[in-house]
Amino acid sequence: MNKPIAIVAKKGCAITMNYKKQYASIHAKDNMTASLMALKAVLNKIPTNKDMLLEEPRLILLWSKSPIVGFATGTYIEYLRTNKTASGIPFTTEEMTLIRECALLLAERNLNVSICTYVFNSNNNYRVLIDAAWTA
Repeated sequence: MNKPIAIVAKKGCAITMNYKKQYASIHAKDNMTASLMALKAVLNKIPTNKDMLLEEPRLILLWSKSPIVGFATGTYIEYLRTNKTASGIPFTTEEMTLIRECALLLAERNLNVSICTYVFNSNNNYRVLIDAAWTA
């Protein structure tokens, strides 16, 4: 079992929920900031490639319309290059700082973590975890 972790956000509150249905909340001014803070917190708990190679990568599940879905699709790299969303909206300084921090954390852990949206995964347990995070 790859011990998935779900991240969802609504009204500036991000919920991270692990496979045991234990959750934590992070509050911020908006969903983007809260989601980035949640992703940063989750990534900080995963060992770096240098420290340990996990037998199976930790799976981070995002809602398909998550403001940080670019970390699942790879477009976060364009965020770093352009300082804008895919629709051309500039990021705030705080958002760009968090995006850079998350990108660096992910780079140090890329062998130990996989980020996807539940729509790209057929496992119904992942949908249950996303739904439980929304309920929390």
